Amino acid sequence: MNKRVSPYLRIFINAAAFYGIRLQKSDCLHKVFNEKESHHFNYSATELNTRIGRDIAKDKFLSTNVLSHFGFPVVENELVTCFDDCLAFYKKYKNVVVKPLSGSMGKGITVGVMSQKELRRAYSLAKNSSSSQQVLVEKFIEGDDYRITVIDNKELFVSQRVPAHIVGTGKKSIKKLIEEKNANKRDNQQAIEFNKELLNLLKVQKVNLQTCLGEGKTIRLKTVANISTGGMSIDVTDKISKHFARKAIEISKALHLKTIGIDLITTDITGRKGKVIEINTRPQLLSHHYPDIGRKRYPARTILQMLFNYKLKQKKYVKTRTI
Repeated sequence: MNKRVSPYLRIFINAAAFYGIRLQKSDCLHKVFNEKESHHFNYSATELNTRIGRDIAKDKFLSTNVLSHFGFPVVENELVTCFDDCLAFYKKYKNVVVKPLSGSMGKGITVGVMSQKELRRAYSLAKNSSSSQQVLVEKFIEGDDYRITVIDNKELFVSQRVPAHIVGTGKKSIKKLIEEKNANKRDNQQAIEFNKELLNLLKVQKVNLQTCLGEGKTIRLKTVANISTGGMSIDVTDKISKHFARKAIEISKALHLKTIGIDLITTDITGRKGKVIEINTRPQLLSHHYPDIGRKRYPARTILQMLFNYKLKQKKYVKTRTI
């Protein structure tokens, strides 16, 4: 098998091998098939998701409005087309998140903006990252970041997402610790860049690249809890409360989406209080398959089972590859 296959596709190649079916890859739309039937998918997005559900999900402002209409708890936000409107929202809440109207993988998002200088920088970044030039500003919510992946309106996989960070040893500079983190990154992760965004975040934490970080001290390198930007994943599938599990399934049904990623902010995944900040129709599954902490899950297998109406049987001897 081609060694350059992306890790996102690799998990589906492994899943197909697990069930003894064939997978034909292409540049964007892949096919899985056996002697009786065939199905198409684009990573975690499948032919079973409705067009209207996809259209709602790709517009962050529309999706929160629709979810709010159905009675789901969502974060307060506003769609803005100029900096003055963004500033007015900021003055109301004092601590905000600024993001492009459409996008994925944490691109163009700034979390925890608490000054007008930061706001102007965040607005410019989000606008330049948005295909429509439209920007979404939302109230910052205290809590941990969770991704709930729902498949076939019934199967749940849950990860806590921790932003990229380093932990001091008492002997090495922050620059050296970042270089070591980059050297050990996974194939699906971006290297931490030594750019203005990083320098500003370090400054807020009252350190710089030359600082020798004390043993056990943690410094954030990103504000966004995204795995592709160097974040860490913790499997919490067995900890999610029945309340949040039920709400996640209800959301997938309300939007007619057979595969959906729901981003939830809460201080307690075992409780009832929290807010949905985003939904995604092509959720990243690697954090479930290869968590940094916790049990491995296999949502790619569940997606294939869904496509083949749960008729697949495990092949007796399976050779798979990891990322």
